[in-house]
Amino acid sequence: MLKKSSLIGLSLVVILLAGCSAQQTLKTLPEKRIKLAQGELTVELATTPEDQAKGLSGRPFLNKNRGMLFVFGQSDVYTFWMDKMNFSIDIIWFYQGVVVGINSNVPPPLLEDPRVQTVTPPQPVDMVLETSAGWAKENNVKEGLKIEYLP
Repeated sequence: MLKKSSLIGLSLVVILLAGCSAQQTLKTLPEKRIKLAQGELTVELATTPEDQAKGLSGRPFLNKNRGMLFVFGQSDVYTFWMDKMNFSIDIIWFYQGVVVGINSNVPPPLLEDPRVQTVTPPQPVDMVLETSAGWAKENNVKEGLKIEYLP
């Protein structure tokens, strides 16, 4: 009986350690609060090429008060893709903190059409904000508005 309970106890320790190890390998991105037009969001900051390539791909949903801000080291025409996206998004393009373009309600790829949809900014940009679909319209986001960082 003692051996059986020891084995169960040891198994639980191994499971707990494996769970802790798995949690430590999950990467969480730094977050920032921003204000844009009438809306405020908590955004994850995608600053590395790996995080930028992954973006919101594979996530089941995005809360209305959340987003992802892609921060690039230099301005360029960055093409975004909708690979493995599960929901529609708004894509807001920035140059030097000012909105220079908006793509609203960009849909995820259709199951019957395996091609990956790409979205390109209207000019070189240095930041891109992805929000839930409809957020830009709901918050009256327009070209020429400036992003604000909140404490």
